[in-house]
Amino acid sequence: MAEVHFLSTHDIDFRQDDRFPSIRTKLLESRQTHAHTSVMIAQVAPGGGIPRHVHEAESETAYVLSGRGKLITDKGEFLLKPGVMVTIPPGLAHGVVNDSDEPLEVFAFHTPPAR
Repeated sequence: MAEVHFLSTHDIDFRQDDRFPSIRTKLLESRQTHAHTSVMIAQVAPGGGIPRHVHEAESETAYVLSGRGKLITDKGEFLLKPGVMVTIPPGLAHGVVNDSDEPLEVFAFHTPPAR
């Protein structure tokens, strides 16, 4: 029988991302817990960013919880602020810059799971 995966995000500590020094994440769902998506909360430090990269197989959907920044793609720059959601299709190069003085926090999904 299927079971509900219930958790409180407050019970999970942020962890430093091994690849990006200005990023901390809370991994909420992964390949081990969800067959179709990985889910995380990511914090980008003030002045930090996620370098330009490409997901070959995954779509990435992110919803901005707090802070401000920019999503930079070959299609243009997009303002990230609370309430904004963005989906990046597989194969589209993108990066994020937090050009503000407060952390940028996003709730992000990768489908299929990236982690």
